[in-house]
Amino acid sequence: MKFQITKQSKVVLNIFMALFFIGLLTFISAKDVLKYSGFIITLFCILSVGIIIYFYRDPERQTVADSDIILAPADGMIVRIEQTTEEKHLKGSATLVAIFMHIGNVHVQRLPSDGTLLWEQHQPGKFRAILDPKAPIENEQRWYAFANQDRNFTLVQIAGLLARRTISWLQPQQKYTRGERLGMIALGSEVDLYLPPEADITVRVGKKVKAGITPLGRWK
Repeated sequence: MKFQITKQSKVVLNIFMALFFIGLLTFISAKDVLKYSGFIITLFCILSVGIIIYFYRDPERQTVADSDIILAPADGMIVRIEQTTEEKHLKGSATLVAIFMHIGNVHVQRLPSDGTLLWEQHQPGKFRAILDPKAPIENEQRWYAFANQDRNFTLVQIAGLLARRTISWLQPQQKYTRGERLGMIALGSEVDLYLPPEADITVRVGKKVKAGITPLGRWK
């Protein structure tokens, strides 16, 4: 499996790498106080680089070929599957599949199915802990409306207590394929997927899933 990190983290990583070499040179060449300062800078940068690589990892993934299968849009665990309404895009009854992402999950989201992005909407809000029942309603979030003939769906990135920003890599009116990277939310949060009620859901609450790999259901 090819290992890589997100584009946003590469800038930060380069800064810490530069500081690492400065600290290392200071530790090697300086004396007394400066020498210990170089050691501390070097150690700090090593730890920071490790954290960046871990939290912003973005592994390559191979999706299943059957286009009728609806894939998980995020890594994490299914915490809710319920019948509800979604009025922004589906305009009526919908099945909600909610995925909780903890701090150790891959934070990159992927498309669960083929579709054209009709619109994207950022909704400012609070930063409650994602397990708070009010978080999916009141927290900072970003909505995506996708259409593909009769296979319409809505996806929502919801920020949490630590994740203060949702990031999109898509452009409206562009067609995307299942498994493509959609965006990311750092440091744990929730991703909600709204599907038409006629879509068959094949997972249960408590199931651990991986974005672009784990089947959630099937289009009829």
